[in-house]
Amino acid sequence: MNQCVLEVVVRQAPTIRYTQDNKTPIAEMEVEFEALRADDPKGVIKAIGWGNLAQDLQNTVQASQRLVLE
Repeated sequence: MNQCVLEVVVRQAPTIRYTQDNKTPIAEMEVEFEALRADDPKGVIKAIGWGNLAQDLQNTVQASQRLVLE
């Protein structure tokens, strides 16, 4: 099994949407992390949380906050 742990900075506060079939909440946010080499650009990814985690993300996470994602 592969595993990745990143220390990130939230670029955009989480937004919530819901699935069509059972209305499960999904939170999406854009985060960035430092590159491995000094001359490389920062990495940017979209992080997604489902269900109760989505609600927690929306209620507690703000732009410019530092997080650890696993």
